Amino acid sequence: MMHLLRFDKNIRQKGFTLLELVVVVALVGIMVPAMAVIFSNILESNHKMRTTVAITEQFDFVLDRVTEDLNALDSLLIADDTNIKFATTTGQFVSLRMSDSSLELCTDKDCDDEDFHDLATGVNSIDFNYYDKNFLPVPIVPNGLLSSNPTQHEKIDTIKYIEFVLVLNYLEGTTAMATVVFPENKVALLE
Repeated sequence: MMHLLRFDKNIRQKGFTLLELVVVVALVGIMVPAMAVIFSNILESNHKMRTTVAITEQFDFVLDRVTEDLNALDSLLIADDTNIKFATTTGQFVSLRMSDSSLELCTDKDCDDEDFHDLATGVNSIDFNYYDKNFLPVPIVPNGLLSSNPTQHEKIDTIKYIEFVLVLNYLEGTTAMATVVFPENKVALLE
């Protein structure tokens, strides 16, 4: 019976020492904040990437739409720095204007404010620039060129190229894209 109560000195006890536990807790205490920073950076990068994709898609859509409409331009009705109205070869009327922080579009002949709808939001500014056949700027009078004003017909007819500049709000800043359109139909009709 004595044999049962005797402890074998070769058998080691299982468990952690206090020193081992302190080392593990210290390592976890260092790794958790580092992992939180890494995870936060991953989330921020993902947000920036998604915002960039959304802005790029909006730019692409707006520039494609405006370029397509301007390529079908048949006659220019209003030429202004931030507004344009024209008729297309299909007989459709297109009006583009800046309102608050959006680019608005109307496809009616006579557009009232309620006829316009947003083509792009988060717009910082838009700018239409007009050029003659030598790519020299066509000056725009303070209220814009109007086809309803017979004295301005000649100046409207000299416009061969239209540059459209779109500036969108992007994260904490802005970003701009531009396109220059050569309305083939208008040029063909004027020469």
